[in-house]
Amino acid sequence: KDTNDKLHSQLNEIDRIRQEEAQQYQCLLDSLRSDHDSSLLSLQTSLSQQLHNTEEELKKVKKENQIEQENNKTKLQAALNQVADLTENTRLLSEALRKKEKEERGEKQEEIDKENMRKISSLEQQWRSAMGVISSHQSSISA
Repeated sequence: KDTNDKLHSQLNEIDRIRQEEAQQYQCLLDSLRSDHDSSLLSLQTSLSQQLHNTEEELKKVKKENQIEQENNKTKLQAALNQVADLTENTRLLSEALRKKEKEERGEKQEEIDKENMRKISSLEQQWRSAMGVISSHQSSISA
């Protein structure tokens, strides 16, 4: 009977220790869950803020791009208007030069031809310059 009592006492002690360890394990598990939940909440808050900041930056960049595109369209239209003006001026000048050429044939023909060529060359240079401006604006709009 004494041996049974000792065994029974030892079993009770083992059971008591097991219950204490189970309680400690449960406390540790609860603490880990709490820390984990807190970390997840902190991470979620941080990610939400980053998403918000990214969305705001995207809105800002879109607005800047829209303004830039509108400016490029305005510049392109101005360049197209300049080309139209130069084309009309070239036509009028060519017409005037032909008329003047008919009036001043003879002794001054060589001098007139040189002057006409200079004017035509100047107009061609202006036209090429305007086309370069248009091409530049079209490239910037496409980009």
